[in-house]
Amino acid sequence: MHFSKRSFLRLLSLLAVGTVLSLGLLASCTTLGRGPSGSQTSVVQATLANGLRVVVVRDPLAPVVTQQITYFVGANESPAGFPGMAHAQEHMMFRGSPGLSGDQLAEISAELGGQMDAFTASNLTSYYFTVPADASDLALRIGAIRMAGVDDSQADWEKERGAIEQEVARDNSQPFYVLYSKALAHLFAGTPYEQTGLGTKASFDATTAEMLKRFHQEWYAPNNALLVVAGDVEPQAVLTKVRELYGDIPTKTLPSRPAIRLPSIAAESFSSQTDQPYGIVAICFRMPGYRDAGYAASNILARVLDSQRGAIAALSYDGQALGSGFQMNTMQDAGVGLAYAVFPADGDSARLEKELKAALTATINGGITQELVASEQRQLILENNLQRNSISGLAQSWTNAIALRGAASPDAAVAQLERVTLSDVTAAAKALDFSHAVTLILTPTAGSKPIGGGQGFGAPESFSSVPKTAVTLPAWASSALAKLPNPQPLFHPEVTTLRNGIRLIVQPLTVSHSVSLFGSVRTNQGIQAPKGQEGVDEILNSLFDWGPAGMTRIQFETAVDALGAEISTGTNFALAALPQHFEASVGLLASDLLHPALPEDALASQRGLLAQETAGRIRSPLFQFRRAVQTALLPTGDPALRMATPGSIQSLTVGEVRDYYRSIMRPDQTTIVVIGDISAASAKRTVERYFGDWKASGPTPDLDNPPVAPSSATNAFVPDPVRIQDDVVMAETVGVTFKDPDHYALELGNEFLGGGFFASPLYRELRVERGLVYSVGSSISFGRTRSFYELDFGAYPDKVTEATQIALQVIRSMIDTPLSESNLHLAKGIGLRSIELTSQDVQGLANQWIGYTQVGLPLDQPYVVARHYREITAAQIQAAFKRYLEPARLSTIVIGQPVGK
Repeated sequence: MHFSKRSFLRLLSLLAVGTVLSLGLLASCTTLGRGPSGSQTSVVQATLANGLRVVVVRDPLAPVVTQQITYFVGANESPAGFPGMAHAQEHMMFRGSPGLSGDQLAEISAELGGQMDAFTASNLTSYYFTVPADASDLALRIGAIRMAGVDDSQADWEKERGAIEQEVARDNSQPFYVLYSKALAHLFAGTPYEQTGLGTKASFDATTAEMLKRFHQEWYAPNNALLVVAGDVEPQAVLTKVRELYGDIPTKTLPSRPAIRLPSIAAESFSSQTDQPYGIVAICFRMPGYRDAGYAASNILARVLDSQRGAIAALSYDGQALGSGFQMNTMQDAGVGLAYAVFPADGDSARLEKELKAALTATINGGITQELVASEQRQLILENNLQRNSISGLAQSWTNAIALRGAASPDAAVAQLERVTLSDVTAAAKALDFSHAVTLILTPTAGSKPIGGGQGFGAPESFSSVPKTAVTLPAWASSALAKLPNPQPLFHPEVTTLRNGIRLIVQPLTVSHSVSLFGSVRTNQGIQAPKGQEGVDEILNSLFDWGPAGMTRIQFETAVDALGAEISTGTNFALAALPQHFEASVGLLASDLLHPALPEDALASQRGLLAQETAGRIRSPLFQFRRAVQTALLPTGDPALRMATPGSIQSLTVGEVRDYYRSIMRPDQTTIVVIGDISAASAKRTVERYFGDWKASGPTPDLDNPPVAPSSATNAFVPDPVRIQDDVVMAETVGVTFKDPDHYALELGNEFLGGGFFASPLYRELRVERGLVYSVGSSISFGRTRSFYELDFGAYPDKVTEATQIALQVIRSMIDTPLSESNLHLAKGIGLRSIELTSQDVQGLANQWIGYTQVGLPLDQPYVVARHYREITAAQIQAAFKRYLEPARLSTIVIGQPVGK
């Protein structure tokens, strides 16, 4: 499967769906399958006497463990008139239980690295916690306490209600989510599936803590739950601990579940506006659910319809759409198949709707072949193996197989897909009937230019802040967390610089029967693009999709599919393959990267469309918002401010694109990481064979942006007519780079400021105590020549000023007051254990190595950071914040609706 720019655009277009679709992606796109013989993975399964089903999966990728507890209760079981009850109870599970207060839970999870979260779907609610392996027992104990009971106090609900209503406002500010919700209401009218499960402000205003506690008491039971533990564990030891901690939790008699009777439906259409720079045409069909006999065939059908060789994808390559594809979002009793095409502002949505329907019809009436079905089934084998390259992904794959598919294991789940025949898929395709479909059309709306002033600005106001006293942890937690960890490098890759300058990093790894390659050519369009050719980088990366010289696009896609591989090309490139197909896959990748066709007819098909998209992007509120942030921080004429225009895109010739390719694609600016079931010698031999003759010409370019002067405070408001919730960014330049040792103290201080979720002062003051926001982020991006601080959150328009002033007050507290001994310990616990968790995902590890190499940092940089963290004092953190962060210089940029609208 060749993952092209089209897939990226598909992701962008569907991310706007929000909570429901993202949950559907989580549920339906994780593929499950058969592991390799001789795999290091071992599995123990058991059902306790109280009904709790337990699965423990050993994966020695890293000393990390993910625990995922799933309750078989979700949006469908929310009481009539109270959509979102399950979602609200998910939130309240983080507010404390008998024997473990919300503050204690927040501090423990923060000290363990902060990777603790949950999601609610239609038929389940799932809580996951990723921790260092030596903290596995802590995670298990926390899960048992929360299963046994929950506080659900009215005082806590009054605060959390504000936060969850901010989440509702956030999702309802995403136009495709709102439009997709209308499709669900029509497709599943009269059933629980007609609601997204997010909830409404009105339903939450009517919800009481007593109702929430009753919901927990009825549904949160061991006989209604699945516990999956995956990672570097001894399965039998974990099972023994589970019996000790969970075995005495009593079984419950569960309430009856709502009956699902799907209605007959007629065709319908809904339309709306979006603040995105592109529009979407989507055709939604009702499809089988996980438990339906036709699910497996429909799953393979969806994959075939989304094939890059299919008629729907051809809409993108033929210049009809910016992106196109097919997505299947599945629940237990039903699903939604979504064919979509993305068009630029001022594009003809009516014409594109006809083209999308024609592409679907052509595929259904003869575009489904045995070769395409077999190709997708081959892909399942690789995708299954790749799951073992992430510990949290492995836990999710087992949860999906059992909780969603009702299968005994991932192997059993994927076996159903492997048994699907061509006739099964063609029969499933006949069920895609336009007379029962819902059409969605989302049209871009132009934004207004930013204006000065607006909510969030003006003179500081006085807001009382509840000082955070030291949290006394339970003895079982305080003893486990008293000693700070001392992270040490887990991997020792072989690093080679090839004769042509390529930096090759190889890490043999046998946790899965797969090999992955990740690579990047360091470029900087702001510096390298000739004047008047802004946007050439985007055009070039899109044209890589047409494959190498000497092959057509379809021939290239077919060759990749024949290997059951995944390949993505461009200045950032990647592949994944089974070991026996790695060399051939590298050959295909290299042929496209080093000898791309860059055909003139492809440029002709894309240039006008991308010029239209660029025009719409520049007019869009979201672009105006991010542009306002950039111009607040950077001087006029800065390379990072160069941007494509419709004119610069439209004037590009194929000769100019090819010249740009030759100027930027240099081996001495390229880093390649190979990681997986392969020897270092074999990996090096393969890379040298296909990339060794690649040569650079001319001097090595300097790609660093110039240093910038300290920014001054600038306030701007960007009107956005489709938003319910405002988004806020507060940002300034920071006068220290990663080459300065002072940056370690700033980084550690920021871990405390915003990295500890509910335990961090920003979260505590803005969400936990006041419910002003759903989430808040605080980040410092350190570069080689320039660095920036950014704080962001979303809030109702009438809450922005209060939230902004409290955020400023929290930052000032870091400057005015040194961290207490307990808070310094918390900051170090967050930072050090976060470093311990960085090696639990192969792709994340590879991208980290590439990033460090490109800026001249050592591959063990996280452990260099850890050594500094252990020695930093509270006085050093305070001094760094006082020297480098100035609240008076923070620019505040807001997008949304003026107060009172």
